[in-house]
Amino acid sequence: VNSVLAHEKQYTAPFEVLSSGLLRSGRRTSRLAVELGAAAQAFTLQYKLCRYERLAFSDRRSALIRRRDARKEADKNAQRLVMNQHSLQSMGMFGKLDGYGREAALSDEIAGDAVKEADEVGHILQCEVARITKLRHQDWSISLKIMAANMREAHAERAAIWESCRTAFMVDPSAENVD
Repeated sequence: VNSVLAHEKQYTAPFEVLSSGLLRSGRRTSRLAVELGAAAQAFTLQYKLCRYERLAFSDRRSALIRRRDARKEADKNAQRLVMNQHSLQSMGMFGKLDGYGREAALSDEIAGDAVKEADEVGHILQCEVARITKLRHQDWSISLKIMAANMREAHAERAAIWESCRTAFMVDPSAENVD
């Protein structure tokens, strides 16, 4: 515009109108970007939380694996006790039979603790998923409404900016008739 102002005087007014419209439209676009960035905070926060959610599901998976392994071990020890119980009793090896019994009882207790832990982790995870789901529904719907309102407002302002530029072109006697 400055070079046009210096060399081509007859084009000064149209270029001023056009540059003014571009400048105002650019400022409005920048303001819209800031508004949308602020409204999108709920989405970026949830994206960051996804990592923690994956870790929580990983904890649940490892608790279930521990539960399965402990249950397998308890079943194996109980089966060994049942298989050897009759033969060890008939041979009079009550010490070895008691050892198998203690081992089976201990592994069953460990399996019970693993089951309780897996159930507790599952319950906590289920409660957290429900809580986060509720927050997401609230926050996301509010953020989307804010974004839609900002875009609607920005569109109306841009239309007004370019309509005023068009009017300025039509009113200015030195400007060419531009449609």
